[in-house]
Amino acid sequence: MTMWSKYHVCVAPYRSLQFSDFLCSILSFWVTLLAVAKMNRSLRYTVFIVGLLALLLPVHINARSIATDIVPIIVGVLIVLISWVIIHFLLGHIKYIIFVFDQATQANSACPSFHG
Repeated sequence: MTMWSKYHVCVAPYRSLQFSDFLCSILSFWVTLLAVAKMNRSLRYTVFIVGLLALLLPVHINARSIATDIVPIIVGVLIVLISWVIIHFLLGHIKYIIFVFDQATQANSACPSFHG
């Protein structure tokens, strides 16, 4: 008998705590990537919920699988890239980004170098 085996303070079983921990860590990537994407609110919230429902079963079956972590991240990055391509290239809003990038590079080139 170990020192901690007589103390049972946890209000939930370990399996449910582990499920919640893995699900929330994967959902944090999913929600962050969708927040970066350029979408209207109703579509964004719908994709939030669809992603949550799509992640429930794989996390429940095998929470430690690398596919459970990688697939939502890849899909989220693809959604971000597709939304940026639609907004910036197809709708012609790329000029603002180039302008901001040019200003940032000019500001950085005006700073003195401290490389010795």
